[in-house]
Amino acid sequence: MAGVWKVDGVAEVGLPSGTVTFLFTDVEGSTSLWATDAEGMSASLLVHDRTLTDEFEQRGGYVFATAGDSFCVAFQRVSDALTAAAAAQRSLAAADWPGPELRVRMGLHLGEADERDGDYFGSTVNLAARVEAAGHGGQVLMTDAVRSATGIAATDLGEHRLRDVSDPVRIWQLGDGIFPALRTANARSNLPVAATRLLGRDVEVRTVRVLLSEHRLVTLLATGGAGKTRLALAVGEAELEHRRDGVCFVDLTTAEDDSGVGPAVAAALDLEPDSSDYHREITRYLADRRMLLILDNCEHVIDGCADLAATVLTDRGHSVLLATSREWLDVEGERVFRVPALACDSAESAAVRLFADRAAAISPDFELDDDNLPPVMEICQRLDGLPLAIELAASRVATMSPSMIAAGLDDRFGLLSSGRRRRRRQALEATIDWSYDLLDDDERRIFRSLGVFAGSFDLRAVAAISDYNDEHSTHDLVESLVGRSLVTPSDEVPDRFRLLETIRAYAEDRLDAEDERQLFIERHASHFVERAYVEDPLDVDDRFRQARLRPDQANLLLAADVLERQKRWNELAGLLHSMAPLDVTAAPLQLERVERCLAYPLSAASTDRLRWAAAYLHLSIGQIAEFIRRARELERSGDPRLRGMGHLMIALAAGQTAPDYALDRIERFEALWGDEPTPAQRIAAASYRCMTAAQSNDLSGAQEAGDEVRRLYRGNYLPEEAEIALAISGVPGWVEGDTRQLAEVIELLAAIEPRRHRTFALVDFASALVALAEEGPTGSEAVRRYALDAVSRVNMLDTDALVLLAELARSEGDVDRAIDLIRSTGAGRTPMSILVGQQTAQRLGVIDEFQADFLEHMKDAAWATERPKRALRAELQRRGWLAD
Repeated sequence: MAGVWKVDGVAEVGLPSGTVTFLFTDVEGSTSLWATDAEGMSASLLVHDRTLTDEFEQRGGYVFATAGDSFCVAFQRVSDALTAAAAAQRSLAAADWPGPELRVRMGLHLGEADERDGDYFGSTVNLAARVEAAGHGGQVLMTDAVRSATGIAATDLGEHRLRDVSDPVRIWQLGDGIFPALRTANARSNLPVAATRLLGRDVEVRTVRVLLSEHRLVTLLATGGAGKTRLALAVGEAELEHRRDGVCFVDLTTAEDDSGVGPAVAAALDLEPDSSDYHREITRYLADRRMLLILDNCEHVIDGCADLAATVLTDRGHSVLLATSREWLDVEGERVFRVPALACDSAESAAVRLFADRAAAISPDFELDDDNLPPVMEICQRLDGLPLAIELAASRVATMSPSMIAAGLDDRFGLLSSGRRRRRRQALEATIDWSYDLLDDDERRIFRSLGVFAGSFDLRAVAAISDYNDEHSTHDLVESLVGRSLVTPSDEVPDRFRLLETIRAYAEDRLDAEDERQLFIERHASHFVERAYVEDPLDVDDRFRQARLRPDQANLLLAADVLERQKRWNELAGLLHSMAPLDVTAAPLQLERVERCLAYPLSAASTDRLRWAAAYLHLSIGQIAEFIRRARELERSGDPRLRGMGHLMIALAAGQTAPDYALDRIERFEALWGDEPTPAQRIAAASYRCMTAAQSNDLSGAQEAGDEVRRLYRGNYLPEEAEIALAISGVPGWVEGDTRQLAEVIELLAAIEPRRHRTFALVDFASALVALAEEGPTGSEAVRRYALDAVSRVNMLDTDALVLLAELARSEGDVDRAIDLIRSTGAGRTPMSILVGQQTAQRLGVIDEFQADFLEHMKDAAWATERPKRALRAELQRRGWLAD
């Protein structure tokens, strides 16, 4: 061995200023050594560390990093680095090891590198690490740059591909020792060279590698263009040094049918079977090897791949299979990994970085900035984070700005069509053609029909628009499309599905090609009109009903568009009536449509239903005069149900200024139903009594009526007014310092539907009250969140926020500020916050002034709406919660 480490005639040639030589080391097989003899390994590692440190530092080496049993060393002179490596190997070979003998591999490379805080970064450092990883214990490797700089005698090992290094690297070995083939791709794999670097898939690579350590067959599943092949290549590169017999990549796109799978795999393995049973011969070949076999693009030969995988898995070997497909193999022992879309939500997200990287390759002066970031994010989001689609979009920056590309995405297949030198399957539309062509006639027709949905959908809706009108048959077909990665299960709502926007655009194009669009649009609109229709207006704002409908909000809006275009006014009136409470942030747009519909001849029932919708929407955005006008119209309705709703709406409007009048209207509502009111009518009457008491600062009356609502509530029907009454029922306890009942109400309401959809943000308001009562000023974070939300919301939560801020100031001991804030409100946004505001004013000793202000100015819109907005912004700015 001595001759191996003899370094003679090292004559260093002149190198550019700033050149550093990096020497990386690592102990071979350390993981297994720790597992078998941890105590001995610990003792041997002390010898290892002392030996390397001494040899490197004696020759001017600077150890800038260590990781486990690895050393990263920088030398100013390349000759010193080579001498140190040789001396270290001699010392290790002669060492007296107290535990297992440690064999160390070393790699050297030189060049410029960034130095920060004593550490080095850059491609030079990375390449030195890759050279070291290619070697074996006792071996010293160097790049051509190191060897050329010294002219040292070395063994030429040829060019090799190293992981994460785009170009082949010529590697030399110090000395003439005999070692196994290097651990490089060309030695033990046929992995194709990736044309571009992989971005944003580090987590996925790690996850798939973990799965391969636990399962012998893992399938990467996704639609075309999602980057399955590129991910598989990255996994193969990462696994290469851990697979004794390497990685074999099999491109199955050329296999015409299932019978071509065996020959394709055998050819990739350089295997010449002795029989026609390719699967058995391949299994025998893999049996005594530790190899990763990658089967790429399995979907069109799925049965052949499944048969091969099943045969391989019957053997108890150590080789593993990684498949990429748009459909899973459905083999026992298979583990499926659905390749996710790239994140698109920030400048640092993977999709945005991918666009920027590919755009810079086309147009070197392209950089993300404040102007082009928004359209780039829009492009990535509208392309569903699909890598292929994003790369094709980025390729247009040579002739189009990101804004122009985003505007052109309505015709995405025309915009993103491939250039003349690209292969067919690189075009976006062609990747989906590949999947579509594999479907049978029934699957194709139902896939096309899904193009009319907006957002997600459930099986009931698919059955309604399909030719089958049978959820069981529909389920089988949709399940098949899910298995083929054309339909995606919804991440947000169980038992719902969606199409990626790019897939939906493709389905729409196919609808047009088959002249089926109008048929399915008609079916879609009719289904959602029927699905949303509510006979009794008391049921419209039932929270459970809204929770069921809300996932279909985009479909309901689409149906409304269709009905309006087709001038189906009475059907549209029923739909708008049922949709009014779903999203009050869209109230202004909803009101415009309601008013347009009211301008056309309608049945009396449809007119009254639209008046109810208009009243509800006017109230939600604080247009009280218009709310009262529409409520008065409802009081003259020929339908007792809608006439009763008019009475209740007037009661709500009068509760703070004329509580007796409000109670009279509630009694009129009750009189419409006689001696046997329905549970819904009883809940409505009790709820409005509770809200009237709250508005008039009748704490005991609010408690009594609120408790009645609690008794009537059965957990399957909860209209908005009952929700408010339940929240009010917890306020008397809060006044006395007992938040238990209010906390129970918060838990109940929060469980029904997400808080972000709640019309009056009751849960957030009540939660902030509880936080202040239990934590004092330290509960300010809940108030801050609510107040900032109020600033940005359409439906006027500013007065509620001021009530909370007044309570916060009171808890802080700043009475004067609390008084200013509570008198800036005039009135709360909801009956609950009206009650809380009055109780706060009472605690501060200004209840009379508080009520007098409201009575004097309540008809002044500037006082009621603009003044609270200004006061809220000013207080948030004073606290530093909002920029000036």
